[in-house]
Amino acid sequence: MNEIIQTGEIRNKMLKDKLTEIIYSEKTTLNIRRLAEYILHHFNSVAFMTAAELAEAAGTSQSTVTRFVTIFLEYSNFSSFIREIQDSVRNQISGTENHPVLAEGSDSAIDAYLHQEVDNLVQALRAVDERKLQIMAERIASKPTILVIGLRTGTHLAHYFHFILSKIHPDVRLVTSGGSGIYDKIVKLNPENTLAINFVFPRYPREMIEVIRFLKDRQVEQLTISDTYSLEEWGIAECHLVTPVNSTDLFESYAACYSVLNLLIGEVGKVNLQHTKEQLMSLERLYQENQVFYTKDK
Repeated sequence: MNEIIQTGEIRNKMLKDKLTEIIYSEKTTLNIRRLAEYILHHFNSVAFMTAAELAEAAGTSQSTVTRFVTIFLEYSNFSSFIREIQDSVRNQISGTENHPVLAEGSDSAIDAYLHQEVDNLVQALRAVDERKLQIMAERIASKPTILVIGLRTGTHLAHYFHFILSKIHPDVRLVTSGGSGIYDKIVKLNPENTLAINFVFPRYPREMIEVIRFLKDRQVEQLTISDTYSLEEWGIAECHLVTPVNSTDLFESYAACYSVLNLLIGEVGKVNLQHTKEQLMSLERLYQENQVFYTKDK
């Protein structure tokens, strides 16, 4: 029985990896991406759906579902696809006592979490188009003022990005608290000289969506960083950089997001490498002169 469960888990993981790869590929159309995201996020429910029911739930056509299953996922037909998901669900039920999250105090929970983080990191790096990253970096480096915005779950990413980018860019401003004060800060900026970088992550704050629309009305150039292309599908904003988030029962981990942000900031620094080196050397001298960092007395 354990061997059957392990085989099912491997096939289950392969299918979910394939779905994730499709979701984060820039070549994937919005319709196909929406379908892949629905299957990935509602895996157990999909196991008991017909092709018509899945199409309706995902907001697409039955022919698209059939084409997706046979061409993108390479199953012979929809029935064989559903049978594999049903087998996976049954194995999950049969192997509940062996589930790493449910096995209280088990070290396997740590292994499962680490494996998921590694998978997310691999998927994130595979999804990043290096040329697109360079174009984003050039846009950031060329604008006199950068406005970094992140509310709720986007706050910590915005803080980190602002902190690091400020070391090499002359004018980086941060907005991480809601309320009307956001608009007071935006209206004072020159739209032609400003680039807004939006961090929008689950659950997408309504106030953040309103800010994006306000920026658009003010004709402020924007770059949006998120976990899926949902904002793009909803007609709210173009998603320039998409990175996966590792979700658990209690919280979400953004380790992969930080890695991709480091890549982006690195590319910004390369736009004018000599200037970047001078900025960092100047900062280091300032740190030493003011004893910013603790050193143990010898």
